[in-house]
Amino acid sequence: VHALAATLFELATGRLPRELAAEEDEDALRARVAAGAPPVDARAHRPALGVVGDVLAAALAADPAARPADVASFLARWTRAASAVD
Repeated sequence: VHALAATLFELATGRLPRELAAEEDEDALRARVAAGAPPVDARAHRPALGVVGDVLAAALAADPAARPADVASFLARWTRAASAVD
């Protein structure tokens, strides 16, 4: 689920869901993710995504237990959210 959401995030925004901050190395990024730092809000790059951004954020949660349980659950949420976007 996480990998699919990361791919969709990048396709929708042209950016990665988690990127190195200025003056940050890869170890610092890994530590930030391990500490539960959320991904960038997709709507920061594409405001038109609306509630799809919420679906992506949930699927990109650092804690696997907070993500949709399986791809079918993720796709059901994605479909409902996408139908709400104009």
